Amino acid sequence: MMETKLVRKDGTEFPAIISFAPVNPNEPDGPQAFAVLDVEVRKRRENELRRMTELLNATQRLTRVGGWEWDTENQSMFWTEETYRIHGIKPEDVVEGSPEHIQKSLSCYPEEAVPVITEAFRRCAEEGEPYDLEFAFTSVDGRSTRIRTTAEAIRKEGKVVKVIGNIMDIGSGTKSDGQADGED
Repeated sequence: MMETKLVRKDGTEFPAIISFAPVNPNEPDGPQAFAVLDVEVRKRRENELRRMTELLNATQRLTRVGGWEWDTENQSMFWTEETYRIHGIKPEDVVEGSPEHIQKSLSCYPEEAVPVITEAFRRCAEEGEPYDLEFAFTSVDGRSTRIRTTAEAIRKEGKVVKVIGNIMDIGSGTKSDGQADGED
């Protein structure tokens, strides 16, 4: 990989990264392919992605809705920032992608709700059956609330490859004195 300046058709210069790779990975000394990346385009796209991520995080925080994704093939879990917040867990306290997310989440439900949510998740992951459920919920850090969780299967060639869902905090919108947020 090398950084350089190149010239566009209109004569303007732009910073670029040129990278080389073998056409056939089994023949590293064989023919090479190369790619040119316009650094300005890359920076613009990175800034756009950062802006969209910040907006998504702010929107999730304001609506108290987090998203998650379970990869059935790799048995790995992804949570958005708001999903961690609702659970009262710091992302660094759980191994990234690990099924430990499911166990941490299940520990937040009342004992009688665990078989219900577990079976709904199993049916969604194995049979593609969506769900929409509400439960009492106590986060890992001890905050009691009520949540709504929904999920649906993503199929590829008829097989469930992912389950995507959300968790919505529907019970923490009131203050301890009985007034809704924003009321004085």
